[in-house]
Amino acid sequence: METFVHIGCHKTGTTYLQNLLAANLSLLSREGVGYLPLSELRGDIIPKAISCEHPLGYIKSRISTSGHDNLRSILLSDENIIGTCSEFVSTGVAYPNAEHKLKRIFRDSDKVVFFMCIRRPSDFIVSAWAEAIRFRSYVGLDNFTNLVKNRGFSWFSVVRRIKDIIGENKLFVWTYENNEFGVDYLIEKLTKARLLRSDLVAPNEVAGRSSMSQEGYDLLYLMDKLLGRDVVIKYSKAVARSATTGPSMKKNLLLPANVSSKWDDEYLVDLDKIREIPGVSIVHSI
Repeated sequence: METFVHIGCHKTGTTYLQNLLAANLSLLSREGVGYLPLSELRGDIIPKAISCEHPLGYIKSRISTSGHDNLRSILLSDENIIGTCSEFVSTGVAYPNAEHKLKRIFRDSDKVVFFMCIRRPSDFIVSAWAEAIRFRSYVGLDNFTNLVKNRGFSWFSVVRRIKDIIGENKLFVWTYENNEFGVDYLIEKLTKARLLRSDLVAPNEVAGRSSMSQEGYDLLYLMDKLLGRDVVIKYSKAVARSATTGPSMKKNLLLPANVSSKWDDEYLVDLDKIREIPGVSIVHSI
């Protein structure tokens, strides 16, 4: 049975994709693809699997006993397998503890295909910061970006480290900026199931979870600069409850131009370097 694992990254449309997969469980099952909703996978199965002698075998057995018949593949999707935004904000390093769960769950598994999405660094850094302070202790954006600069963020380093962890398994990478090629194509890549867009049921909004608009990020930054910690935390949690629009694709206004342009210029170089990593393929690029 083939195993496909979508590991994020955070703030690249992961929630929408997971909701879309959950809304189409019966369709995926008909195509021989076993999938478990994120709440069940993250909240119950992965914590129990980590304590098992054969974690991936335990996960497969749970999927097989969840009403899925004649499975030819399973699909796991949880960006927290490689870490959290809070770890990034506290250390300045993206996914510093990726090895912990990846090696624990997928050790001795050489037929797993991994997928991850990356995005323009200036947007990712700000989005990760906003995500972290909604749920964790407050860190000012300027302090965080200075920490990231000092630690030297690059997607090439992140992808290369993850590839080193997963060994001989394949890793496919796509860019958030090119997600317009279609979720049906993406699901086909993730599951090897030929599904048409017209076949897919649109996901319902998840209660209590929504994305922050670009204007929300801009206002959050101004509050961070002018009003301080308490107001920022209060506003960011309110946004989590009420915002309905996804992140804009326009250039964000939160970082100084010289900072964001440096990271974003290096992004193009990183994509070329990622292509040269053995066992890594870029599905679509900017």
